[in-house]
Amino acid sequence: MMRRSNFQKALGYLALLALIVACGYLGVWQLHRAQASNRPVIVNTEIVPLDTLASPRNSLNGSVALRKVTVFGKYLLRFQAPNQIDSTGKSGTWEVDLMQVSSHAAILAVRGLWADRDQLDPAKEFAITATIMPHQNDARAQGSTDVLARIDSALVVDKTSLDLYDGYLVVSEESALNSGQKTLVSRTRISSPAPKSVIPGFYWQHISYVFIWWIMGCVVLYLPFYQRRIRRIEPENMAPEKESSQ
Repeated sequence: MMRRSNFQKALGYLALLALIVACGYLGVWQLHRAQASNRPVIVNTEIVPLDTLASPRNSLNGSVALRKVTVFGKYLLRFQAPNQIDSTGKSGTWEVDLMQVSSHAAILAVRGLWADRDQLDPAKEFAITATIMPHQNDARAQGSTDVLARIDSALVVDKTSLDLYDGYLVVSEESALNSGQKTLVSRTRISSPAPKSVIPGFYWQHISYVFIWWIMGCVVLYLPFYQRRIRRIEPENMAPEKESSQ
């Protein structure tokens, strides 16, 4: 019985030690996440052709989001995307066009505000500089024939036979091409979002988790001493009861 009791005590101490170490480790982990979330994200500012970063019919690699790309092509179809919010927090309806960038591929491009749209000419070619963005997951409106519930190429696969790129482009500069000459298209552009940390949450949120985990570790560490204290107090409380019964 004595060996068994000692074995149970050893297991109990090992379990307490494991909990203390786990709480300490989780606190350190949250501290590292807090530091990472507060670290500025640096995006490569080099402007490169779209096909060097992405390819049609393949998921967009998260590492290329917010990269600047150049594209040449024609706008085939036009859609409106309501209830979109730019990087300044301003809400509006955006013009989103399907741009054919090769003989077999196309990508969605945000050209500006829907109210500023011009006549769509599928024969005219354009050269654009744009920011590449991942597709949206949440619906912003009720979709219809020419209204996109969200900016996602999956919503237009039935409207073209071309292979589609994942994600979309936010146009920052656009020029019409005519016999080798470029004519700058002047209009209000949508501001691309600023780079954000890939770590979800906020700095002080992670710091609060650090204190929570470490406080829990301290509580677990104090438990054996608390139990010993309770065991000492119980006999002292029972002694007067025995004397009064006599």
